[in-house]
Amino acid sequence: MCRMIAGAGVVDVEYLVKGLQHMAKAGHVKGWGLAYRSKNGLVVRKSARSCLVDKSIEKPFLSDLVVFHARNTSQNASIEFTHPFKAGPLWAFHNTCFSNGAYNPRKLIDHLAQYLDFKNVESSFIKAMSELRDFYGANCILISPEKMFVGVRYAQEKEDKYQMFFSDDNNSTVVSSERLKDRVWSPLFDRSLLTVKPDGSYERINF
Repeated sequence: MCRMIAGAGVVDVEYLVKGLQHMAKAGHVKGWGLAYRSKNGLVVRKSARSCLVDKSIEKPFLSDLVVFHARNTSQNASIEFTHPFKAGPLWAFHNTCFSNGAYNPRKLIDHLAQYLDFKNVESSFIKAMSELRDFYGANCILISPEKMFVGVRYAQEKEDKYQMFFSDDNNSTVVSSERLKDRVWSPLFDRSLLTVKPDGSYERINF
């Protein structure tokens, strides 16, 4: 399944890149993407190459809100299906597997489009995640210039593949698909929403 890592606050971007590359060694090599907050709004970069060989992912930048994604699929690498995807004024990254229908990495984005209210992202995102049907698991990160929203849904038997983790300290909050070294991690359980601000503060909601 795809892998994601995100940070807010005093973000060590190099740590996030190395964390993504570590997770990608398990086969998440069909492209990578990122979005980060700058003084002019969100900056988005994508590549259909593996983050293990594409050195452009290591290009340094400073940001207090950033998300990375590494893609794993049986399909060919394609920039068209490389995350993130545009969702109104937001950008969306996800790790989702539906239990019926053909492979379609935009299926979750199409589902979100039915529910998202961009004037009230938090409650409408909860509604969208709550209304998912016929799926094994769905982790989704939405990023705007003001906040990051991390939504988690999974079937209990799929917990090992779809549970996300977060780590916070006095300066930052990091969210990851896997527990990585050098930080203390807590799980984000099924039906969780983590809302994170650029200063690293966050709010957890169970829905």
